[in-house]
Amino acid sequence: MDCPDCQSHKVVKNGHRQGKQSYLCRDCGRQFRSNPCPNGYR
Repeated sequence: MDCPDCQSHKVVKNGHRQGKQSYLCRDCGRQFRSNPCPNGYR
């Protein structure tokens, strides 16, 4: 998995948000989910 911002491979699991796995990029510090919903809807 790559960071959507900096395309780094240094990504680690960072807990769960609303029942979905959350990830943290070690290079840029961005938090994101592996499969975000389109248009911001759940």
